[in-house]
Amino acid sequence: MTEAAWLREELFPYLEQGYCLFSFNFTEVESIDSSGIGILLALQKKAKALGGGISIHGIQEEVRARFEFFSLSQDKDTNN
Repeated sequence: MTEAAWLREELFPYLEQGYCLFSFNFTEVESIDSSGIGILLALQKKAKALGGGISIHGIQEEVRARFEFFSLSQDKDTNN
């Protein structure tokens, strides 16, 4: 199982339970691929539909460009 698939299996059941606010600390994340970003984007979309969103903090420089390209930026609360 890939890390992205594992992440989806771990997080998406919380949406089904009614959770809609998610916060991520990326201070120790050195890289992320398109699958991981896709999971975060899908989570963001579903959380917003429930009236919530995601917050991502501590993005390292190498990861920041990918996040900005996909409209997920450092220390941004995406539920606004």
